[in-house]
Amino acid sequence: MAASWRSEPGSAAVAVAGILDRRGVEGAHIDRLKAAVGDASRPGTVLRLDALTVAVSDGVAIHDHGRFVCCLLGTLLNAPALTARLGLPSETSPAAAIAAAYECDGTAVLDGLRGSFLLVLWDRRARTGLLAQDQLAARAWFLHSAGAALTFASEIPPLLDALATRPAPDVTGVVRWLTSRALPDGVTPYGNVRRLQVGQAVAVSQDDWRPFTAWAPVYRSPAPVERGEAAELVRDGVRRAVDARLSPDGRTAILLSGGFDSGTLAGVAAPLQRERGELLPAYSSVFPGEPYDESPSIETLTSELDLPSTRLRIHPQGSLTRALRFQRRWEMPQPAPGSITDQPLIQHAAADGATVIFDGQGGDELFSYSPFLIADHLVRLRLLAAYRLCSRYPGVGSKLELRHVRVILKRWGGRAALPYGLHRRLIERRRNEAGGRPEAAWLSDAALHAYEPVDLWAWKREFDGPRWWAYHASALTTARDQSGMQDFLRRRAQLDGLESRSPLMADVDLVELMLRLPPELAFDPNVDRALARESMRGIVPEAVRVPAPAKSDYSSFMHRTLAGADLDGFRRLLLNPRAEVRAFTRPDALADHFGRVPTASDRDWATWGHRTWALATTELWLQAQHGVEQLARATDGLGLPEPSTEVVAAWRS
Repeated sequence: MAASWRSEPGSAAVAVAGILDRRGVEGAHIDRLKAAVGDASRPGTVLRLDALTVAVSDGVAIHDHGRFVCCLLGTLLNAPALTARLGLPSETSPAAAIAAAYECDGTAVLDGLRGSFLLVLWDRRARTGLLAQDQLAARAWFLHSAGAALTFASEIPPLLDALATRPAPDVTGVVRWLTSRALPDGVTPYGNVRRLQVGQAVAVSQDDWRPFTAWAPVYRSPAPVERGEAAELVRDGVRRAVDARLSPDGRTAILLSGGFDSGTLAGVAAPLQRERGELLPAYSSVFPGEPYDESPSIETLTSELDLPSTRLRIHPQGSLTRALRFQRRWEMPQPAPGSITDQPLIQHAAADGATVIFDGQGGDELFSYSPFLIADHLVRLRLLAAYRLCSRYPGVGSKLELRHVRVILKRWGGRAALPYGLHRRLIERRRNEAGGRPEAAWLSDAALHAYEPVDLWAWKREFDGPRWWAYHASALTTARDQSGMQDFLRRRAQLDGLESRSPLMADVDLVELMLRLPPELAFDPNVDRALARESMRGIVPEAVRVPAPAKSDYSSFMHRTLAGADLDGFRRLLLNPRAEVRAFTRPDALADHFGRVPTASDRDWATWGHRTWALATTELWLQAQHGVEQLARATDGLGLPEPSTEVVAAWRS
């Protein structure tokens, strides 16, 4: 009997899947494509475009008239501006406008599109086309190549359903997930399956396909602006990004912590919503009596900004249950246990009628200073400028001490100033002198052969420009892409039927703005994200805009979850002699890992927690490759605690 793979239906309610094969696609291939994007009652619609065959579900916009064809999944935010530029009637659909722009501009059409979307474009006369996505890959194509055929889909589940056979695990992808929970270069745990990377598109024709770079940040000398003008530019940029992403039906909600980033979105979005005659409901996790509880800041934000507020007390349990649900739905391991605090909020927002969810993810990278400006000064022998920048380094306060200078120059100056090739050779030499790869000594020999440490200095070679700019550009594009955060935010929201829109993560105009502002404006000895905080004066309440003494640290909550309530489940899953992750670890590694569970104050707690999560989610994924029945057998006897929450305050529309 054939294995079934998912226990949760509707794994991709709105989806696109397709095959490019010059030999043609018939019979069983067509049936698989229809099933991949639909179900028995509503199979997908199939478009036959020469060698390209595309199936789309309900909810995917299609323009198929004449020479040019466009399929659009997602949201095109600047559709009215595009329609006006082309001189088309105002009622022209976004898919028809994109097709018309493609006719005029070819691949350059992608430069002017804004939003979160996937595109299939085809020129019937030329028999060529594009698979495209938004610049920052808030949505991304997943590709499988086998011989002459390219199979593609808008998510992993429909891609797997479109294939004749399930891909075997890719050892390199599994090992990368185990060791870093990052998937660089578009790799996935599935053999021959790649995620199209940030800034990329795929050119397709009758006979061939090739990925190419459709967008990438380009260095330009910083705009000659003073602090006040720069703050105004940031404020306007955030406002445009937020305004464009508010749901047109008014049903936008926000995940609100007590921090600056979500406070920024709330401060900007709330008055924009009121102009539309709508409220901005806020959903928050609270932890009464705990040192990391942000209830006072949440109260300040919701009262001063007049936000309807729902607050849930989250109990430290159920992380593995959440990971199991994520695996069953998305056929991928869940990147982090943090959804234990966020998923209940999303569920409540969905029950209250929200369709779009905001959160403050991405603000740390977007608004942060770029410390390697110090290295740029050293490279140019501007020693006094480097020293002065040290005196403005965030956190040093009003008195710069010599020990501060030494630490700052060593960490952000000397090593970063080295050319990439020389720096890389020095790293390899130190690793060899230390006896190889001690950080991965717990891996099996086979896994160690596939292991490659994360290159923390790759940004030096990825982008042409000063070091401060290259690092910041990488943080806002490549590093985010490799972390999988965009995919996680999208999938987390879609688990409960919402659309994730993160203005600080996915707005290309805001990213390009932050990359062209003078980098020294972000330095302040007393605050982090100084320029962004200045930009929000009068918008975010002062108690939140001005930084608290220390950022809330949820490590003790996660310790009580992973090393407390959920620990027995992790042990039963991973210490089982039939655990498949054992093939990737040394014989005694798992027993050693659980032999001593560190306390929350131990220095190695974070390493233990990250490894526990990576091992467990990898095991769930490996078991799922044998079918949902096998996954059930591996998890049914674990006695996993269910997530538990308690409503502290509730708002209903």
